[in-house]
Amino acid sequence: MNDAESTQSTAQSTEQQIADAGSDSQYSAGSSVIRPLPDTQTGRPDPDQRLAPPSLSAALDSDHGTDGQPPGQLLETREIEPILGQWKDIQAEFVDEPRKAVQDADALVAEVMQRLAQTFATEREHLEAQWSSGDDVSTEDLRRSLRRYRSFVEQPYAQLVETDEMQPILGQWKDIQSEFVDEPRKAVQDADALVAELLERLAQTFATEREQLEAQSVDGDDVSTEDLRRSLRRYRSFFERLLAA
Repeated sequence: MNDAESTQSTAQSTEQQIADAGSDSQYSAGSSVIRPLPDTQTGRPDPDQRLAPPSLSAALDSDHGTDGQPPGQLLETREIEPILGQWKDIQAEFVDEPRKAVQDADALVAEVMQRLAQTFATEREHLEAQWSSGDDVSTEDLRRSLRRYRSFVEQPYAQLVETDEMQPILGQWKDIQSEFVDEPRKAVQDADALVAELLERLAQTFATEREQLEAQSVDGDDVSTEDLRRSLRRYRSFFERLLAA
């Protein structure tokens, strides 16, 4: 077997090893390949479609994006590709250095979340600049903005955020979509605030995970490979859901 085939085999073995942990989860991901959003998969009902009235959902989905970028996509393709490359390397690294792989995954997630925060901040600043200058922001521009927020909120974060925390967030999101019909500007502003809250909760989830592992190391406790593998699966869950958006 040549070096290229060996590397590919190692990465596939690592991916399967990570996937075997926590297979009892409702949203267990069976592959590190980035999958499309649930509402773009054919032949399967989308459980999150109940979050929005059918007519509004159809209105939000009525375009095909601009400049070759899918509508509602959160990060540009040129940003996503190097991130996916780093993630692939991290999974392969887990075979020989599981602790370092988890540390690298934590750093990569922090970088991606920072980019997302900047993406939404840029979106907000652009709209606010138009409002401040007295320019009229069209309903179409507001709709496109709301679709970007939806791409983030409607991902299934069951492995990352507790159900009792997500339920009120999803309830607020349903109200925001309904609000868009009568007050599109306020709906986008409320969506921005809700996304900021969800980003903060996700950041806290990963911070808690990191602190627990670091505390075990400081106390001299041996962090098992199984614990590290479960941690890496949580990071993988984040990448699959967020980058798919």
